[in-house]
Amino acid sequence: MQVAVLSDIHSNYRALEAVLAECEKRQIKDYLFLGDYVTDCAYPRKTMELLRETERRWNCKFIRGNREEYLLRHRVSGENGWQKGSANGALLYTYQQLLEEDFVWMGTLDFRGTQFYEGGSQLSLCHGSPWETRGRLMQDKNLAVRVLESLSQDVLLCGHTHCRGVFSYRGKKLVNPGSVGMSPDVPGRASFALLTWDNESWQEEFCEAAYDVQAAVRELKESGLIDMAPVWTAMTCHVLLTGEVLFPRVLARVQELAALKGSSSEDLEQLWEQAAAEAGMPSYF
Repeated sequence: MQVAVLSDIHSNYRALEAVLAECEKRQIKDYLFLGDYVTDCAYPRKTMELLRETERRWNCKFIRGNREEYLLRHRVSGENGWQKGSANGALLYTYQQLLEEDFVWMGTLDFRGTQFYEGGSQLSLCHGSPWETRGRLMQDKNLAVRVLESLSQDVLLCGHTHCRGVFSYRGKKLVNPGSVGMSPDVPGRASFALLTWDNESWQEEFCEAAYDVQAAVRELKESGLIDMAPVWTAMTCHVLLTGEVLFPRVLARVQELAALKGSSSEDLEQLWEQAAAEAGMPSYF
């Protein structure tokens, strides 16, 4: 038995298409999706259509990610400060592209769960951690130990950090399949994992699929996303092409600059531009 594990698609429908095609070649019929399906890349509806079609064709389990939570909260609260610009323009772009049926579907998802396959042991699933969607288990081994100790299952599947890997502790293990849509492990390719039951335990295999990354980059501009969130979208482009993730560093610097200069002393987008330049990000658009 083999199960495909996919996480962090981030609207990169081209990468998702490539992964699904590779899984079909391998005759995979069982899929686990760990959240962050949309935001950051262009045309999120295409990603949603692929996911719903996969759900109709195969045995799928979906977990909610923090990006789905952001969108659902915005839907409930209405106008909560999202506007054009790198601070949250990419989120607003995605929100405006999605349909009512997409939000209804997202609302049915839990941020954690379990999955059992006949003949194999039960799997535990989450996006960040079983306690909250933004947990960073691979970067916080103390947290990972506490989480694994709290679980009855031997395997916990998680996403969020985009970095694939395995952490083992006292016969249990944590597996992150990496990111389908914005992979730092294999730039320009889509990362996912396969789990195989060997009659005693689940064994993981990290896989990748090639896709047209240049087309994905072009669509960042053609879709109008670059206009909604200029620096943020340029950083997305940077991840797609190089694997280097600048978001945390640039965001932290923007916050520092805003505190130093005052929120009304300068256009906020100029602070994003300054922070990105200080981080050494090339000009892509």
